[in-house]
Amino acid sequence: MPARPDAPTVAHVAHTAEPGGAELALARVLANDCREWDARLVVPGPTRGGAFDGLVDVDVREAGVPQPPGASRATPWAAIRFAVALARQAFATRRSGAFRGAGVVHANSTRAAVYTALALLGTRTPLVVHLRDRVEAGAIGRFGLLAFRLTAARRAVGFIANSAATAETILPHLRAGQFVEVVPSAIGISRASTASTAHDGPVRIGMVARLDPWKGQEELIRAYAAAGIDYRASLTLIGSAAFGHDAYESRLRALVAELGLRAVTFAGFRADVQDRIDDLDVCVQYSTRPEPLGQNVLQYLARGRAVIAAAEGGPLEWVADGVNGMLVPPNDVAALSAALRRLVDDATLRARLGAGALATEGLRTDCEVTQAHARVFARAASRSH
Repeated sequence: MPARPDAPTVAHVAHTAEPGGAELALARVLANDCREWDARLVVPGPTRGGAFDGLVDVDVREAGVPQPPGASRATPWAAIRFAVALARQAFATRRSGAFRGAGVVHANSTRAAVYTALALLGTRTPLVVHLRDRVEAGAIGRFGLLAFRLTAARRAVGFIANSAATAETILPHLRAGQFVEVVPSAIGISRASTASTAHDGPVRIGMVARLDPWKGQEELIRAYAAAGIDYRASLTLIGSAAFGHDAYESRLRALVAELGLRAVTFAGFRADVQDRIDDLDVCVQYSTRPEPLGQNVLQYLARGRAVIAAAEGGPLEWVADGVNGMLVPPNDVAALSAALRRLVDDATLRARLGAGALATEGLRTDCEVTQAHARVFARAASRSH
């Protein structure tokens, strides 16, 4: 993928190589044949086996050490230690040399943005911050929000937001001349040609999301149990316990045993997400706080599945209740249980919502997402002249 002569060299900064949604989305953009800029990637710790393993035509530089998970919600003393770790990571990132000659620096998360802004002190290189989470204390913690406001929010020339709902949370912090562009994440799968079809056997319910307390796996398990459909439907949780949430996975497995559920499967992280979604009839997103909009809702729609989503945050921009999915009040296990039972009972409704999902307007290919990134980077680079 040769770079366009007028395209800036972009130095991308990721705070981890673990296969989380933000990291996989960036990897898809960097690997896409439509990328027309020279790319460098700075990431702490080893990348082998992680989200960025196997990238070609990208100058990957390992600098510093992985950041500890959950530090934005830490105690005051732990927050101080985290601040020191950020400063050290900023120094290591700058020493990597990835910023030399770069026309734009792109921070792939709010955490990466904080130490990237510190690393750029004394330079004029434009910084673009990717907002993959909402800029509010409930999402990134009070300390994380303060650190972001004092560093990256001031230093950035522009922001990429994964939804309009996410973009709204940066508006109160925008300074004169800064811009924000809404670009959905690269989802790594193609759009299906036909919606899901009926099949013999139990209805297959699933959620694609890393195992994390705020992603709502516990609420889904409880709703599935309360619906009384264990003998007519299966439940599959696709995703790993990344970012230090092994204890949460153990808690979920214990809950399944406690409730006596027989048809719940923990599939772990799967690279073949498209095939896994195609094996499902009903796909669920049920985050316990407003979802900025990662990838799973878009993936479900692109593959023509019957979708259930929490009625808040980014999913509201894509799911119309009764048209291409079902919207359920957030943090309401009883309501989610009723929605599951209704879809298990009604094959016609599942088929209609699947067809509606496939007809959703505005879904972008990964190539289109990559081209949108290029436009943002070009806009940012123009600010340096």
